[in-house]
Amino acid sequence: SIFDIDPNPDQPRKHFDESALNDLANSIRTHGVIQPVVLTKNGARYMIIAGERRFRAAKLAGLESLPAVIRNYTAKERSEISLIENLQREDLNPIEAANGIRSLMEEFKCTQESVAERIGKSRSVVANTLRLLTLTPPVIELVKSGRLSAGHAKVLVAVGDPEIQKKYALAASDNKMSVRDLEKLVRIYLNPEKYASRRTTDSQSLELRELISDMQHVFATKVKAIGN
Repeated sequence: SIFDIDPNPDQPRKHFDESALNDLANSIRTHGVIQPVVLTKNGARYMIIAGERRFRAAKLAGLESLPAVIRNYTAKERSEISLIENLQREDLNPIEAANGIRSLMEEFKCTQESVAERIGKSRSVVANTLRLLTLTPPVIELVKSGRLSAGHAKVLVAVGDPEIQKKYALAASDNKMSVRDLEKLVRIYLNPEKYASRRTTDSQSLELRELISDMQHVFATKVKAIGN
């Protein structure tokens, strides 16, 4: 019975999009659960190792049972397999993915290279994802909520000042600024002398003038041009 199944408390995915779950539930009502969930015995009950999203959607669809494969795993194996299964998916938000990678490294003594091999990603992807956890908490929350993309967030890792980082994140959130324009802004912030030494009036590039205009709109204040 579906009522004998419990989610895995170590599941790295903490947010399940309600709209997407409803869509899957509607599909399940029509076609059923096509891919079985993977369970392991947990006392008198069963714990999900892989397939919690399908399980949740099946409950929404009103199913009382669903196809499942039951495997015998140790507690350590349960945790590791659940982490790897989720990290192989593309729809984890970037912070969930970063926390999952960190858990694999800390709990199972994995290196970045071995994590990359297990989840089928490059080492650079693993390293860049982990760097997101160095962001200031308000910026991390923007990424979690989907208001700030992973691309924008990776650019902001280079900004050490928490207040500046938050200010730039809010300016770029909700796609108000492209990743490319945020990169320009961060380059100017990190190398003000370099850009100040290139100060011009007439030869200022159209690209920079457009960026200045965008910044004035985003920050709702005057922005001074210091480079081209």
